[in-house]
Amino acid sequence: MFEGNVFLVGTHPKSNRAGEPAWVVGVGMVSLAMLPKPCPCFHIRFNDGSDNYVAIDDHENYELISEQDIGAGNIPAIKN
Repeated sequence: MFEGNVFLVGTHPKSNRAGEPAWVVGVGMVSLAMLPKPCPCFHIRFNDGSDNYVAIDDHENYELISEQDIGAGNIPAIKN
């Protein structure tokens, strides 16, 4: 059963726009400057329309949440 959109929240202090939920638009193989070969990434979009990509393997630095979480104010905290 479809429950709604998925959002990604960066929880590392140096994450791009840490603590701000971004809509997960899709998943794809992306070449990132800091990695030697393409890797699977979330394609995310912020409320202002700007896009970014987050490596799926970087799971220690983000959390996935639902629209219901956002509505309830359950936004993950930024880690120290």
